[in-house]
This record gives sequence, C-alpha cells and structure tokens, in this order.
Amino acid sequence: RKTNTTATTYSHEYATAGEYVIKIGGYATGYSTGWAQYTISFKNNLNLAKIEGSLGAIFPTLKTGTTKQLQSNFNELFSGCTNLTGTIPPDLFKGVYGEPAILMFTSLFANTAVTGEIPAGLFADISGMSARIFYASFMNCDGLTGSIPENLFSNISGKPSDWGFFDTFFGCSGLTGSIPENLFAGISGAPANRIFARTFKGCSGLTGSIPENLFAGIVGPPATDMFMQTFSGCSGLTGEIPGNLFAGISGPPATDMFSSAFAGCSGLTGPIPAGLFAGISGPPAKNMFSSTFYQCTGLTEIPAGLFAGISGPPAQNMFGQTFRGCSGINKPLPNDLFAGIDGAPVSHMYFYTFGGCSNLPGPIPENLFGNIYGAPASSMYQYTFYACSSLNSEIPENLFGNLYGDAQGGMFYQTFYWGVPIYGESAKINGKYLYEIWPDATTDQVRAMYAGCKQLTDYADIPSPWK
Repeated sequence: RKTNTTATTYSHEYATAGEYVIKIGGYATGYSTGWAQYTISFKNNLNLAKIEGSLGAIFPTLKTGTTKQLQSNFNELFSGCTNLTGTIPPDLFKGVYGEPAILMFTSLFANTAVTGEIPAGLFADISGMSARIFYASFMNCDGLTGSIPENLFSNISGKPSDWGFFDTFFGCSGLTGSIPENLFAGISGAPANRIFARTFKGCSGLTGSIPENLFAGIVGPPATDMFMQTFSGCSGLTGEIPGNLFAGISGPPATDMFSSAFAGCSGLTGPIPAGLFAGISGPPAKNMFSSTFYQCTGLTEIPAGLFAGISGPPAQNMFGQTFRGCSGINKPLPNDLFAGIDGAPVSHMYFYTFGGCSNLPGPIPENLFGNIYGAPASSMYQYTFYACSSLNSEIPENLFGNLYGDAQGGMFYQTFYWGVPIYGESAKINGKYLYEIWPDATTDQVRAMYAGCKQLTDYADIPSPWK
C-alpha cells in the first residue's frame, strides 16, 4: 500500500536480463487532490512491451461525487512507451465510472506502438465532460487499425471543454472506415478553445464523407482554434463538404477558428458550400481562415457569399493561403468574396490566398480588394495569385484599392509570378501604375510581382524590381 504519491518510487533490479510479467495488485483507497496528479503512470517506460487486465480493478472510482480524491486520473498513463505493442485491453478501465477528472485520459497511449482496434467500450462507464479529457489520447498510434467505434464516446456528454478532443487521433494513419456520425453526439453547447483542433489530423486512412451532423450539438459563438487542423491530412475523405457542418456556430470570428481545417484533404470534391460559414459575422480575426482549404485539389468552386458575414478592418493573415494549391477550382472568383473587408492593410492579409490555383480562370473581379485603403503593410499581397497559370485576364485598374504611403517589405512579392497569362495593362490605382506610385520600391518589397507576365502592354516599362 502506497500512501505518498509524490515522494516514493518503487523499483526492482533483475539479476538476469529477459522478459518478465509484472503484476500490479492491491486496491486504492484514495487519490491525490491535485488536479494534474497521476493515479499511476508508466510514462516514457521503454521496458513495457504489453499490457493485460484491468487497472480499474485496482484504481477504481471509489464513490460517486465531486470530491477529487474519489476519482482516478490516468493522465499520460502510457505516454512515450515506444516499445509498447499488442492490443488495448477492452476492460482496462472497468470499475472507473462517473464524472471524469480533468486531464483524465490526456496522452493515454500517445506515441506508443499499440496495435489492433480501439475497444468500443473502453470509456463506456465514464459520463460527463472535463477539460482536456481526450487530449492526445491516441496521438501517433499509427499501429491502430479498424474503424473508430461508433460508441467510443457514447456517454461523454455535456458542454464542450477546452482542448477536449485536441489531438485525440492525431497521426493515427492506420485507422480506416468512415468517421461515425454520432461520435460527438453527447457534446452540446458553445464551442470551447481548441475543442476539435487537430482531432483527426494525419488520419489518412479514414474514408467516406464527413458526416453532416458530426458537430450538430456545437451551438454558439466561435472560439479560438476551435477547428484548427481538424481534418488536416485526411486525404482519404471523399465527397462534398456538408453545407451545415458548422451550422450551429454563429457570432464574431475568433483567432485561428478554421485555420487549416481541411488542409490536405485532396479527396474532397465539388464546390465549397455557400453557407458553410453563414453564421460567422463580424470583424476579421487573426488567422481566421488561414490555410483552411490548403491543397484541397478536388474542390471546384468558391461560391459567392462564402465570407458574406465578415466585415470590418483586415486582420493579420486572415486569408493567408486559404485556397493555396486548390488546383481543381475552375470557376471565376465571385465579385463579392471580400466585399465586407474595409480598412487599412495589415501584414500577410492576402498572403498566398490563391497561390497555386492553376485552373482558376479570369477575370479577376475589379473590386476584389476594393475597400482596402491606406498605407501598405508588409507582405500584404505576397504570392496572392502565384502560379495561377490559367487566369488569362486583364488586371483591373483599381484591383489594389486606394493604397498610399511608403512601400513595405514584400508587399507585392511575386503576386502574379510564374508565367501567368495576364494581358492588358498592369495594375493601377486612381489612374496611376503601381510602379509610378512607388518609384523607389526595392526588390525586397515588390520582387517579381509581374515576373513572366510578358503579355502586359506596359511590360517593357515596368522597372526591374517588379519583374
């Protein structure tokens, strides 16, 4: 019986090297009151090769209630046990029930070599929700196979909590099948910070469509990082993005709210739903749509009104790389795509926004950035149309709004680079060419903006820093 959970370490040295079965016995009578204290942990133990039996038989929930010492906590239980193989025992937590502790299953099997399927009833007796409850629980367990069980979190219910499903299946490339539609059915309420950030990141073996009701219970204003990289790298997902996937979310944008949400989902197809972000309304937030559809090569159209509710002054990197690499987009850009953005430039605001959209046709809408005015900012239009080799259109005279003041670092860097078949005249603001407005612009500020755009009628007159 161990009564001091922090100052005593048990160890045993074997006389002969070999494989041994180590058994744990006894019965816990209480737990630490510290919310981040482990009940038991084998963290970074490289000698652990396989687990059997039930830890819940030794470290059960002692009594229902809210007193912290009544509930076990398996935070980082096997985290970093890189030699741990074999399957996960289905009764591993049998006897553990009721309200979960904070961090209860954080990094549970993170960075281990466990194999086989995730037992459907692994968390069956836990009911409720807590902060970081499944943070990185199976992170980088690329040996796990089979589908995610439909009822894995069937009794996990309540309001979303911060980091609740952050990194839960991150890197589980061996998981297959479709994402269960009711996987998060018990979670209801306003989004929490990072609640679904990176949940399925790198799960390249998952297939089928994204369930339209996967986040149906999430209702309320956006939270920071709420869907950051949620499906990033899920290249096996197919079909169209459900139009009502985020239907319950309404309110002003939050930082990184959809950053890289679908990045690398090359199997997604069809047009982006016009109402995908219909509930989002208010001034832009930093990184709000950064890389959201990065390398989604199967998407075909950016709809009018996609960001209709976004209005107000620009925010840093707000549309940085949003559609970068979407080579399947083959319809012209809608005139009103950024109609609500109104104010002075900030750095990287349209950095690489359409870069690599090689099948994006012209024309470029004349007022695409029409409400941007004031002094330039560094890298504000850097790579915006980089490698859009099918544009084949005239650059609108006032495409870049009403900018004035000194040039800034990288502000137009390689905007139309890579042989874009642009014809007509290069961009003007109020009748003056950009290179007339900034005659002293340095190479670092406007490098290669018009590189390869030799069909421009004024190409010979464009100063060398710009081409």
